[in-house]
Formats: sequence, C-alpha cells, structure tokens
Amino acid sequence: VRWDACVATLAELGTTTTIELPPGKTLTGLVKRQIKSVTALPLQSPAEIDTIAELLAEHAAGTAKERA
Repeated sequence: VRWDACVATLAELGTTTTIELPPGKTLTGLVKRQIKSVTALPLQSPAEIDTIAELLAEHAAGTAKERA
C-alpha cells in the first residue's frame, strides 16, 4: 500500500476529518503528520463513541452551512 500517496490524495480532495476504527491509532498519527490541518481521531474504545458522534455532528453542521 502506498500510504503516502493515499494521504496525499486525501489532502488534494480537501479532507478535513478522519476517524480511524479499531484496533489502533497508527494511521491517525501518520495522517496528522502529513496533513497538518486535519482533525484525526482514533476510536479506541466504546467510551469514545460520543466524542466521535459530536465530531460528526459538527462536521455535518459545517457542511450544511457551506451548502447554504
């Protein structure tokens, strides 16, 4: 896998948020190093589901404002 090329494509597409699903957080660190402005969160336990839900709600609200 050409991870560097994958992340470069995410940056080109204007990705602002990534969520890494279990089991780890390695990819989150790699994304943060390559795309400085991204919000990247790993979901490591069920306790973090509310945090991820809040992030998704904020993102959805921001997207709706951009479309208006």
